[in-house]
Amino acid sequence: MKKLMAAYIQNRGFLISFIFTAFLLVTSFVPLPQIVLLELIYFYEPLTSFTALNLMSTYFVINTILSLAILLLFYFTNGTLWAIFNNVLALIFLYPALVYAFHNLSIPVMPLLSAAIVYGTLLLGLSAIKMDTHPPETE
Repeated sequence: MKKLMAAYIQNRGFLISFIFTAFLLVTSFVPLPQIVLLELIYFYEPLTSFTALNLMSTYFVINTILSLAILLLFYFTNGTLWAIFNNVLALIFLYPALVYAFHNLSIPVMPLLSAAIVYGTLLLGLSAIKMDTHPPETE
């Protein structure tokens, strides 16, 4: 068990996903950074005010499609810079889609915390699956 945990900690993709997830989980209780992040990302608001249309559902569908592409890219790429890049993209597209989905469910748990837990589960689980199917090369 210790070898397995050491292997996960040494895997940079897993460690980077863990850092991003920890950031989201910690800031869920003091959500100012997440609110700023979500407000910066919502690019549909100028279009909504200009066209007088409700574009939130369209924005959610676009974010979901981009999130699936990002998760596939995260699975198939290797390297530290790619892991950071994919986590930033997931933070930009996947996390707001999850917040929107949990906000509409009206669950008693905070939508930011629920979205952070699902975000972490997806990325850390994908990192663990990737590590099991593509083990690191030993010298």
